[in-house]
Formats: sequence, structure tokens, C-alpha cells
Amino acid sequence: MSPHADKLLNNKNIRLTPARSAIVDLVCKAKNPINAAEILLGLKRGNIRVNKTTVYRELSFLVKNNIVSEVYLSPDLVHYESALLPHHHH
Repeated sequence: MSPHADKLLNNKNIRLTPARSAIVDLVCKAKNPINAAEILLGLKRGNIRVNKTTVYRELSFLVKNNIVSEVYLSPDLVHYESALLPHHHH
């Protein structure tokens, strides 16, 4: 996990799980907003075994806790980015 993701989760007193840490790391390192399928692929490439349901549950938790933000680049597909980014337009 990146130091950025570790610090972000620790500062909010959120329990670190391997899946949660890896998802935050992927979202924070992404140059552009990424969707759940891209997150699943990134986890697989990193040899982190997580099922799709867990990814969606973790994303919902992270959005609710203001760690990641939902971005709607198209009406039918949600993308995610770090909630720490300054305001910007897509």
C-alpha cells in the first residue's frame, strides 16, 4: 500500500483490511477516475483476490466515509477518484 493510502485511512481511524487498502491505493494512484471493473483488474494484477461484491461494498464504504468520490463520466457507469483532490471538472 502506498504511504498516501495508509495515512489517509489511519487519519480517519478506519480499520485497514487488505482489500480496502488496495482499493484506496489503486484509486489514489490512478491518473484518471477509474471504474469498479478497472479496480477489479488492478487487484487481480496485484495478486489480491477479492470478489466483485466485496469491491462494491468497499467502494460504498469509502464513498460514505469521504475517502473516495463517485464521478459520473457517463450516465450508466460510475467512476471513482480520491476525495482529497481539489475541485475540478471532468
